[in-house]
Amino acid sequence: MAGRERLRSSEIQLIQRVIDAYVAVRRDQALVKVYADQVTVLDQERRETEQRFAVRDVTRTDVAQAQGRLAAAQSQLATIEANLAISRAQYLDAVGQNPGDLAPEPRAAPSPRPDLDTTIGVAEQNSPVLRTARFTELASRAQVTEAKAEFNPSVGLQITGQRLPSSTLLPSPQIEAVTSALTLTQPLFSGGLRVSALRQARGAERQATSWRRTTPSGP
Repeated sequence: MAGRERLRSSEIQLIQRVIDAYVAVRRDQALVKVYADQVTVLDQERRETEQRFAVRDVTRTDVAQAQGRLAAAQSQLATIEANLAISRAQYLDAVGQNPGDLAPEPRAAPSPRPDLDTTIGVAEQNSPVLRTARFTELASRAQVTEAKAEFNPSVGLQITGQRLPSSTLLPSPQIEAVTSALTLTQPLFSGGLRVSALRQARGAERQATSWRRTTPSGP
């Protein structure tokens, strides 16, 4: 059960990665268009300023300022294009194929807004992280019980039944035999192996219950 919850957690993380990559690609594509338009406008402004400087309508400082604004916009555009390349690579890593013409994000459906206590309760009940912690705690308790049981005696019962002819050559009465054996085993010396196993199980139990100290309430 803890393994199933870890699988749920991995599925949620994968879905979040896909959504983040999808939105990042669309965001950076829009930003590239905005900054490219800005570079076009500033380049046109630079050319007009240089033409006005040729007829002594503006100063050299005005030309330098126009060129500086264009260079800054081109640098920002290069940064955004690099971010878009990174976003596309992250999309490829999460989805398995390069992004094509991505459709706009669907509008989120309206949902009721419960009170805070109800929201926290639903989250604690369905969180795969907390459910994994609960199942891991139950497993650790079972391991402690199993380690303790190694100190107790064990009882074994074996019953064997046979039915054979008294002679292999002539018809003869059958011989029936039932044998039973009861065995009691008590561990006397293990060289500290059982004690070590119990300590290890208790340590795993303490680690498995540490999540209770970091959450508002336990199960």
